[in-house]
Amino acid sequence: MDGVISHIYLRDTNRTTPLEKFKELLCLKGEKFTVYSMETTPRRHHYTNNPRIGEVVLEAVPGIEIISKSRFDKFHDGGTHGYDNREPSMRAIFGALGPSFKKKFVIRPFQNIELYNFMSEAMRLSTPAPNNDHLWFLEQTRLPAPKGFIEGIWTEFATLLGKYRRHYKTLRMFAGPIYDQNNDGIADEIQQKPTHIFVILLRCSIGTKWKSDFANCEDPTSTRVLSFALPIVEKDFNCLYPIEYLYRNTLRIRDVELLTGLEFFTDRQIYSDEVAISLRTFITESLWQLEQQNSDHH
Repeated sequence: MDGVISHIYLRDTNRTTPLEKFKELLCLKGEKFTVYSMETTPRRHHYTNNPRIGEVVLEAVPGIEIISKSRFDKFHDGGTHGYDNREPSMRAIFGALGPSFKKKFVIRPFQNIELYNFMSEAMRLSTPAPNNDHLWFLEQTRLPAPKGFIEGIWTEFATLLGKYRRHYKTLRMFAGPIYDQNNDGIADEIQQKPTHIFVILLRCSIGTKWKSDFANCEDPTSTRVLSFALPIVEKDFNCLYPIEYLYRNTLRIRDVELLTGLEFFTDRQIYSDEVAISLRTFITESLWQLEQQNSDHH
């Protein structure tokens, strides 16, 4: 399939490691494209469990398209579909007018999958179609993970976490298993083998303080979030630099909620609806940069 996102469909779909069949596509460090299996596709892309999704997925970097010569000759002067809303050039513009909307109000970027519930609420629909279930659970488990994962990206993440801890002094961290065997971006009903580990990091912006119990920032609007969903796999087939691999596997806290059934920022005595929604739907555009006193962002 031509496009910025291209797919390879295998006749033998029983392969456990389909990427091994295409060694010439591996370990190219993501300079022009990255290659994924269904299992290693970043969870922020929401799902891969669909007949239109190939067993091998090629994701080109901005400015590059994977296309046959015949189609290039015909369509090379046109645009193509956006696929990553972390890239400002690929974002759409949403405008709304009506009694349910504030006038001249501008909000930070959000993903268009949030529009259904948003419009259902604005239109006062009594029975909107179900699109998400929430479960409350606490699970204690020792996660099985391959040696390559532990000694590879998990060790790299621990190193990065140590840098954050030394720089920001105080962090809150939530971590646990994700069960998404069918790759639909929603927590599996039957939880067998974990597919990912999620990590959510919270800190207060530079110059602001934690409350005395360290449960939240004194000013909730100063909360900064960074979240990951790391595939529990033996190795990275793209041989990306670890920091790039970690960035590519960031996602919104809302995505973590969908993948786990957990909910965050629910205490309305601390987090207003507006602040909670902003934190849960925040799109990571870069990892924390160990910024100094006068420079801070999410």
